[in-house]
Parts: sequence; C-alpha cells; structure tokens
Amino acid sequence: MQKHSYEVIGTHLSLHIDTPQEIGELFREIEMRLSKFEKKFSRFIPGNWLDTLNKERSAVLDEDAKNMLSF
Repeated sequence: MQKHSYEVIGTHLSLHIDTPQEIGELFREIEMRLSKFEKKFSRFIPGNWLDTLNKERSAVLDEDAKNMLSF
C-alpha cells in the first residue's frame, strides 16, 4: 500500500493505492493538478479567476471552468 497525503483546497487529502508499482510520479502529478485548480478557483486567493468573476460579474469560460461548472 502506497500512501500520499497533503493539504489542498482547505482539505486534508490522503490517497492510499494498493499496487506494487512505484507511483510516486503519479502522486506528484495529482498534487500538481490539484494545486493548479486551487490557485485558479479558490475563493481565498485574491486576483485569481474566481475572484475576478466575483468582482466583475463576468469571466471567460476556459476548458477548466466549463468542466468545473458542468461537473
């Protein structure tokens, strides 16, 4: 069992994957993608996409925003 934990989006995330393969790179990729998401969509980060949307009441919906809203 391989385990990886970190804080992201105000939440403690703990991943446990049962595999004999080395998946450290996979954990780093997951963490990088979630960090990117947090930087763009966190309501606690001034000047990001969500902050701009809240202040200006308009924003360009890129692929990330479309996916998030449709999900």
